[in-house]
Amino acid sequence: ALAAKGFAAGPDGAGDAPVLAEGLGALLLKRRSTARRDGDRVYASVLDCALRHEGRPGTFRHSLSAGHRRAVAEAAHRTAGVAPGSVGLVECAGQGTDALGRAEQEAIAALHAAAPRGSVALGSVRDRLGHTFANAGLAGVTKAALALHHRTVPPARTG
Repeated sequence: ALAAKGFAAGPDGAGDAPVLAEGLGALLLKRRSTARRDGDRVYASVLDCALRHEGRPGTFRHSLSAGHRRAVAEAAHRTAGVAPGSVGLVECAGQGTDALGRAEQEAIAALHAAAPRGSVALGSVRDRLGHTFANAGLAGVTKAALALHHRTVPPARTG
């Protein structure tokens, strides 16, 4: 379903469905030591990643449960050695559907429950660009890397 309001649901939940978009992006991944040796600008570092799904064997689909989303985020934090309380910016998937948005919000709230109120900024590139499908994750990573590099939290679209 397309967004009747004309904009995608971001972290505030103001939109009502995905807005279709197109996009293309690329990241150059190098070891930090190699990038520095080569004189490359480093926008961000990947400390760890994690993946989990609730699909049948041999399939892949989005997890609808907040518990599974929280578990995968906890695993990534743990193996990267990053305490959730030290995180100041979370780039959300922001799929634009009630069930997925609610699960994502619940998982983020539970993971960062001990953080002082207002200390974790939430964003979603989809509330600005729309859903770029195969490029959606890359667009979010790029936005977050630029935010870290510039030490600026991009404004989120609000309803």
